Amino acid sequence: MNRKRFGIILLITATVGLPRAQSEASSDTIAFHRYNPETGSQDIYMMDGSGTILAQLTSDSLNESSPAWSPDGQKIAFQVSTPGSSESTIHIMDANGGNASALPISSPPSSELFHPEWLPDGRRIAFTALTPYLDTTANNDVYVVNSDGADLTPVLTGPTDDCCAVWSPDGTKIAFLRNEGGLGVVYLMNSDGTELIGRSGPGGVGPPTWAPDSKSIAVSWTAGPGDSALYSLDVPGTSAVRLTAGSEPYEGLRWSPDGERITFSRGELSGDIHVLTVDSGEETKPY
Repeated sequence: MNRKRFGIILLITATVGLPRAQSEASSDTIAFHRYNPETGSQDIYMMDGSGTILAQLTSDSLNESSPAWSPDGQKIAFQVSTPGSSESTIHIMDANGGNASALPISSPPSSELFHPEWLPDGRRIAFTALTPYLDTTANNDVYVVNSDGADLTPVLTGPTDDCCAVWSPDGTKIAFLRNEGGLGVVYLMNSDGTELIGRSGPGGVGPPTWAPDSKSIAVSWTAGPGDSALYSLDVPGTSAVRLTAGSEPYEGLRWSPDGERITFSRGELSGDIHVLTVDSGEETKPY
């Protein structure tokens, strides 16, 4: 049982570039991680919409990945691990790469913490932890903690295997993945835990991303080799619209703050970064 059980999702430990966020301050600024041959590990970079690298934010022997912008664009939460180790922690740094430090959780639920996501209030961070259940199995559980490491709160724990929770921008809904029979099912629920609705797709599923108006989510489904697509789901989870089709899985989805574009990577080996214009369906590859 590990963080890769949901079909195709979570290439968090792969040595490819995955776009993970776009700044609230600029819809054209993309943070992503990629393999750095100089350090032999993953580092985090920023680029603009044309593919020009604006800054390298980390550079050391550790794997830094899965960057997530704070709502005000001033901070980035990210995952840190040692190459070859399954252990990982959540860190925070300034948007320019300065003042990086580990999230000081006094009693973390696990030694494997991943997929950080800021809550809309900008004060709290959600993450997934691989935790033991009844001393016999290990499940992915979701927690929330203040950005100073205080007030650790379980959100989705217990016998269910849940991952990658993302709060809607208006703070009223949560989208997340649940492992059911080896495949991920996208779930929507109110932020207070009520009105849980599941929506299965044609195969393996990737972590969702919210539209900025909180009315829909984008998610990737892979029915089989050479059959992957992005879908837009309405918030009730009753209607799904296919946005694209491709031969390789879509990873690291992120809706731009202006709602016009979805950024993602294509291909487990190449990790090319793509940008989809939602209305026209035009797809570009800036990097």
